[in-house]
Amino acid sequence: MSKKKPSTPRNRVKVALRRLWLYSRERAKALKDAGRSCKMCGIKQSVAEGKEVKLEVHHDPPINWSGIVDLIFERLLNTPQYPLCKDCHESKHEDIKSMKKHVKNYMRHYNYGEQDIILCEKCGQVAVDIHHKKPKGQGGSDDIENLIALCRKCHTVAHGL
Repeated sequence: MSKKKPSTPRNRVKVALRRLWLYSRERAKALKDAGRSCKMCGIKQSVAEGKEVKLEVHHDPPINWSGIVDLIFERLLNTPQYPLCKDCHESKHEDIKSMKKHVKNYMRHYNYGEQDIILCEKCGQVAVDIHHKKPKGQGGSDDIENLIALCRKCHTVAHGL
């Protein structure tokens, strides 16, 4: 009898991702929109015995499945984990509730979570602030078009200090 591994095997994560993609609404829509035919040669999908034609939905640019698996291990499976009751768990997420509106807008628009590392849009270093391009005092808004993630140095430069 074999012992269970202490962590989830990488292949199991990859299989789960593949299954998610194969049964996704997005994949079904892509097949339907293409009339269930190959975009390059026009051949139709078929399940007729002896004449089977399977279609794959191609991603452009191609998907880096290994990179996605790495990200899942880095951000989900290999992060510190400990059980909390619902109330305590919600209290750990109070930070995001107390964020300023413009920070919430930015994070929501780009699908960032509170644990994600956001990079400076000017230099690529770790961002520490979501900056208003046009200050609110001068008529700027909290709309995404007026927001930019900046590191400490670039934020200081943006304020002319």
